[in-house]
Amino acid sequence: MNQFWTDIYEKAKAAKAKFANEDDYKQPHNKYGEEFGYTLKPPYTIGEVNECEKNINTPLPSDLKTYLLNISREFCANTYPHVFELPKKLRSCRFPNNCTYASEWDEIECCKCNGICKNNDDSYNNGYDDHDFGTGCCLPNCGQIHSLYHGMVQIGFGGCTNEDYIVIKGSNVGSVYDFGSGNPHRISCNIIQYLMQGLRY
Repeated sequence: MNQFWTDIYEKAKAAKAKFANEDDYKQPHNKYGEEFGYTLKPPYTIGEVNECEKNINTPLPSDLKTYLLNISREFCANTYPHVFELPKKLRSCRFPNNCTYASEWDEIECCKCNGICKNNDDSYNNGYDDHDFGTGCCLPNCGQIHSLYHGMVQIGFGGCTNEDYIVIKGSNVGSVYDFGSGNPHRISCNIIQYLMQGLRY
């Protein structure tokens, strides 16, 4: 690893250790490390990553792949540590580059027709199931089809407040989105920016 990734590793390791040695608010006599472990989870193997890329028929973003192979399978850039699960199947994110998320979790603004596109209740599945969900734009003849979680995999966990997802496939690859507080929005354009924002220790 070069010096940059060595520094990322040291920061991630320190962030995990700091969190692990804090008191668990649900069990005041225990440390968080009792549940989450005291050290970073090991990286994935090249074989595991190659199998993932074969399954989803697309390469992982290069910086994400570097992290998963050399640092850890676990991210500590939000409130709680979160293990990145290699997806076995993944559809493409269809969210246009120049759209913004609306204030509700199940609605996004359509840049093509200035309408509101809605998703049905099956949109909250982390991109893993086979349902052809997403009702698309509510205006006739627009032709836009949106599904908030298609192409995304969870990368961070903030407890009751928010969850972070990175786009793996489709439009906006590498971008990280915060789904929480009723105001989903992009928080990082790439994994490097996400790590630098979250690893403050």
